[in-house]
Formats: sequence, structure tokens, C-alpha cells
Amino acid sequence: MRRACYCDANATSRLRPEAGAAIRACLSSAHMLGNPSSIHQPGRASRSLVRGARRAVSELLDVSPDSAEIVFTSGGSEAVTAMICGLAGSRFAPGRGSIVTTAIEHDAVLETLSRYAAAGWTVRSIQPNADGFISPDDMCDAVAPDTRLVCVMGANNVLGTIQPVAEIADSLRRSGYREAIVSDCVQLPGKSVRNVGELFRAGVNAASVSSHKLGGPAGVGALLLNRAADCCRLFDPLIVGGPQESRLRAGTENLLGIVGFGAAAEAVQRAGSEAILRL
Repeated sequence: MRRACYCDANATSRLRPEAGAAIRACLSSAHMLGNPSSIHQPGRASRSLVRGARRAVSELLDVSPDSAEIVFTSGGSEAVTAMICGLAGSRFAPGRGSIVTTAIEHDAVLETLSRYAAAGWTVRSIQPNADGFISPDDMCDAVAPDTRLVCVMGANNVLGTIQPVAEIADSLRRSGYREAIVSDCVQLPGKSVRNVGELFRAGVNAASVSSHKLGGPAGVGALLLNRAADCCRLFDPLIVGGPQESRLRAGTENLLGIVGFGAAAEAVQRAGSEAILRL
């Protein structure tokens, strides 16, 4: 029998053994399935697991609790939509400004921005060069006085190009741009030595990541907000109705997904940069 070889890790990746083991351990313990928002013992135990996973994800992404707020979501698409709508302001309000992005963003970005365009916002899409890269100069030239948000992906899921997001952010800040810069970083963790921490230090306000792209379970992701840019105060949550995730994303946390995400993040962290370079 011929053995199948799966080579499309940009679409999804195989569940890491560590993530599967962490999920099974969680399932086998009745005390670990409480609501993380509850004050009873099972709730406190679950909250501790969420806290540990948040710490593992922050370490992998090179951010600290002081530098970034990590908000668990249902996946990368929700995180992308939340960071755009939460920081552009005046969600879909008619004609309130402009947004600059690239023509090679994921559909989660492009379709969200199409709603702004339909409401009268100006959306400018920058084309990549012949090698698939976005020029920092082109991004700066596209920014106007009414630009409220700039969105550029960390790595492209089709081309594989790792965009110079830090350089773009630095150029924008040096040019005097003070509004939001966000980045879809779903394809970066575990595949590039570049990380969210570097982008935040360069002036990026928010980033999105996804569990199943790095060997965790599908159906869970994270939105990262840069504390240095006061994003938590300025952020307008996409989902409201509860105190979860520091009131930045309402709804009972996906405990099993988050635990698996954290375990996968730890596994990637242990593998180190040599594994990334080999990949």
C-alpha cells in the first residue's frame, strides 16, 4: 500500500502529538472541564489551564503580558475581522476615512474591507513586486491624512513570501503616521524566525494567529493587542455579552482548543529555530 505524504501545511497542519495528549488529559479529568469564568474548583482549574496556554502562546510569539494582551478567538478569521473592526473605528460607518492594505491578503481581510468600501470608505490595495513582496515605500505613499488603518500580512499562504512588516511599520511611524497598523500573522509562527514581538516593537498595533497552522487543533486562534499603543483601551470588541478575555471577546472559552493550542505552542518553542530553518 502506498503511503500518503501530506505537504500542504499552509492550509492546515497535522495535530502535534503534544497537543493531542494535552487534550486527552483534559478530557479524562472531570475536574478540568469547568467554565473558566466560574469561581468553583473546576472553574478555577480550567482558568489555570487557560492561563498556562496564554503564557505558552506569548512565549512562542515573543511577547510578554506587559507588552501584549492575548485574546483567544474561534480561529484566525475571527481574529482578523476583530482586529480590523476593533481598531478601524466607526465600524462600517459611511465615509469615515480610508484604509490601506495589499492585494495579496487573505480573504478574511479582503472581504472585511469590502464591507468598509461598500459603506463609502476608501480602500487602497497595494500590488506586490514581481517577487511577491510589498514595498515599504509604496505603503507609505498610499497613506493619506484620513487613513485610519493599514493592514499587511506577515506571510502569504499561497506565495510563501514573508513580508517586511516591521520595516513597513517603522517607515510608516517615521513618516508621521499615528493610526492603527495591523498584521495577519497566521502563517508566521513555526515557519519563520520573525515574530509578533518584533512587529510590535516596530509599531504594529495588533496581530492575528491560528492554532491549526502550527500543529494545534482547528477552531481556535488568538488576537494580540499591543499594550504600548494603548490598543486595549481603544479596541471595540467584535463579540460582546460577557466578561471573558478581559471583556475583549465575550463567550465561554474553548477550553480544549486553547489547551491544545498552548501545547502546540510549547512544542514549536522547544523545537527552536533549527526546525524552522529545516522546514
